Amino acid sequence: MNLNREGFVDLIRGWLKRFRSLLGPTNADRDMTDEMAFHLQMEVEKNLREGMSPAEARRTARLAFGGVERFKEEVRADRGIGWINAIGQDLRHTVRGIRRSPGFAAVAILTLALGIGAASTIFSVVDAVVIAPMPFEDPDRLVSIEEVNPEGSDFSASDPNYLDFRDRNQSLVSLAAFRLDRLSLTGAGEPRLVRAGAVTHSLFPTLGVGPALGRSFRPDEDQPGAPAKVVVLSFDLWQRAFGGDSAVVGRTIQLKGQEFLVIGVMPAGFRFLNAEAWLPLAPNPSADRDDHWLSMIGRLRPGATAERAQADLVRIATQNGVTYPASKGWSVRVQSLAEWAVSANVRQSALLLFAAVVVLLLMACTNVTNLLLARATARRTELSVRMALGAGQGRLIRQLLTESVVLGGLGALAGLIGVAWALGIIRGLPAGLVPRLDTVVLNGRVLGFATLAALLASLGAGVLPALQASKADVHSTLKQGGRSGSSFGQHRLREGLVIAQVALAVILLVGGGLMIRSLTRLTQVDPGFRTEYAWTVPLQLPTTQYREEWQVARFYNAVAGRIGLIPGVRSAGSINVTPFSGTNFVNDVTPEERAAEHPSAGYLQAGWRIVSPGYFESAGVQLLKGRDFGDGDIAEGVGVAMISKTLATRLWPGQDPIGKRLFWGGTDGKPRTVIGVVGDIRDVALEAEPAPVLFLTTRQIAWPEMTMVVRTDRAVPNLEDQIRRAVWAEDANLPVPTIRAMAATRAQAIAAPRFTAAILAGFAAAALLLAVVGLYGVLSFAVVERTREIGVRIALGAEPAAVVSMLVGRGLVLTGIGIGIGLIGAIGLTRLMQSLLYQTAGTDPITFVGAALVLIVVALMAGFAPASRAARVDPITALRSE
Repeated sequence: MNLNREGFVDLIRGWLKRFRSLLGPTNADRDMTDEMAFHLQMEVEKNLREGMSPAEARRTARLAFGGVERFKEEVRADRGIGWINAIGQDLRHTVRGIRRSPGFAAVAILTLALGIGAASTIFSVVDAVVIAPMPFEDPDRLVSIEEVNPEGSDFSASDPNYLDFRDRNQSLVSLAAFRLDRLSLTGAGEPRLVRAGAVTHSLFPTLGVGPALGRSFRPDEDQPGAPAKVVVLSFDLWQRAFGGDSAVVGRTIQLKGQEFLVIGVMPAGFRFLNAEAWLPLAPNPSADRDDHWLSMIGRLRPGATAERAQADLVRIATQNGVTYPASKGWSVRVQSLAEWAVSANVRQSALLLFAAVVVLLLMACTNVTNLLLARATARRTELSVRMALGAGQGRLIRQLLTESVVLGGLGALAGLIGVAWALGIIRGLPAGLVPRLDTVVLNGRVLGFATLAALLASLGAGVLPALQASKADVHSTLKQGGRSGSSFGQHRLREGLVIAQVALAVILLVGGGLMIRSLTRLTQVDPGFRTEYAWTVPLQLPTTQYREEWQVARFYNAVAGRIGLIPGVRSAGSINVTPFSGTNFVNDVTPEERAAEHPSAGYLQAGWRIVSPGYFESAGVQLLKGRDFGDGDIAEGVGVAMISKTLATRLWPGQDPIGKRLFWGGTDGKPRTVIGVVGDIRDVALEAEPAPVLFLTTRQIAWPEMTMVVRTDRAVPNLEDQIRRAVWAEDANLPVPTIRAMAATRAQAIAAPRFTAAILAGFAAAALLLAVVGLYGVLSFAVVERTREIGVRIALGAEPAAVVSMLVGRGLVLTGIGIGIGLIGAIGLTRLMQSLLYQTAGTDPITFVGAALVLIVVALMAGFAPASRAARVDPITALRSE
């Protein structure tokens, strides 16, 4: 059916008449019916000019104005059909709007998905590392206890001190001790090294966790002397080595060359210290109080606090200092088990990442807000017609908020898909990167956070556009044919949101830049040894088979000799501390001439390492003075030692240390003669200052657990297999774990700061992308709104370059304001992250200036495309379009 102009107007009037008869006459109906028909007619004519067929022109016009029947449904819902049906109407209208504008919906959903997904991912990490309680009974009552030496450094406890704390305290229900070890497991497939914990029988009751199979240790199994040969397995080791066979309880297995009776299996998920097996530990009351080996965990009595427990244990330590000279000046530090398990730096890093991702989420919200504002402006005719037909301000706000909430919900669903993918990557990161990182899961708390973030983000993004749109001037909009520009307030609001985006982007860019500069400087730290073409081979000899020190020394000498015969191998040596393993042995060191002044406590604390001849060459440690250990430095000969440069400076400042003598561990033994000085090493933490280190030789002190360091002069094919064959040629039952490149070991030492820097850099890149989208969107919309003005300018002789300069300049002004605000905010943020930076000031000018320059370049790029498009506007077409 074909209708002329008058017939179409009559049809519209007939619809409106029937519509009013259902609802009763309203002032809006009487005032605006004719105007609506007029504007529907104008819309049809515009569509016809664009080449549409009459039917398509009418259909498009009805869709543009929402359709009279749809208005009728919505108003009836408001007039008493019920809130459930009203919500249904809102949702249906939202779905229709998304189908009409899929591009807008896709951009909004993806933007919210980026913010909500990133925030939920980081929250899952924060939840696992910081928030989630430890998987023990009443974890808030568990405390870690460490001894503190006179210099204020934390230490493990000695055996007799632990027994004193256990028996004489008044604030703990129980106190347990443990230490970690690596043991060889044989007889269950290929020999392997397992991470074992030697624990007192009180550990599991203190933690409040019992075995899933069998039993735990009895009090009589950790008595002084020879502890019982029993073992409790972890769930993972039980599955891997024994196939989950429940009959393993009651069987004997071979650990460190001895038979142990399996008495229990711990439940799945019990990962205390990542141990794979637990053996009884029998503290020796007659042990030297200088030998600090034991870590301690206690459970507070009801009503007791960590502060009260510390005062109680300090009292015992003070009494021991009076009775035993070796304990003089020592104290105790008590902290919650959660604080001990997750260091302050790790907590601060997690919270920093969470703060950064909240900033990113705010940027996503402001971006979507700008999109909704632009969409509301484009829909001003539709919204004005709705108000003309009786829809109140609250009705429009509800409809617009429903649209933003639906977009937020879809964004959350898309974001959660990304969260599931990201958590799989996070759980696959190296063990030990961040404590408890393997417990990161998409649990109820994470889903709740994502839901709350989606709700807040969608409401936050939608409330301003809804309020602005609901205040539209109905008469002005309809009289002007729906082609009026944005109000001054809307224009300023969009620009204000862009300024906020730029400010937030500056904060993320500065934070990411500082972490990258810090990481760069950390990677440039000289550890004191060369990692290229160097390999580490950790080995553990069973003490039952290698009882004598000469047997241990002979084994390592023989293995080093066999490895040295491999083509391409330059040298091989061994050390009792694997670089960056977290292990550090410390003891007293006293120069002979000052021994009388420090008979018990020692002159200073220094790390100590036991190395074989050839180790320094293999590790690439520089010999500064004197000589290396040799075959003539035997146990029956003169005691010898080598020292690091820092230790030489501390002991004999300004003097030649070669030939001088010192005491190690106490002044009642024989002194050792210094034969050489080597460069400082950083084998515990790269970011720490070089510590004083004393080196002893395996020729005089044998150590069953050593790490072979193998250096090659080129890449050697099948090197790992050849090293294993060399070890097994000496002992076929000895487990050889993964052979690692020393470069990889060093890289793992800075894995945590690299992890933080990488995430912050990713956030900064996302912030740049959002800033580009925001600037581009505002400037593009400004071009559309100012098409007539630009056409007039060009018609009056304005050069295209002037038009480009005008629009790009406006973008630069907004960017400059945002940069100024962001730099102020960044200064506050960097004060919080200063402790995480290595040799980098929180107000590093290069980083601040670099962030500002990057955003200026981004603003130029974002503004150039719409500005160039505006400069090509045909003035006649621009004027005709109005």
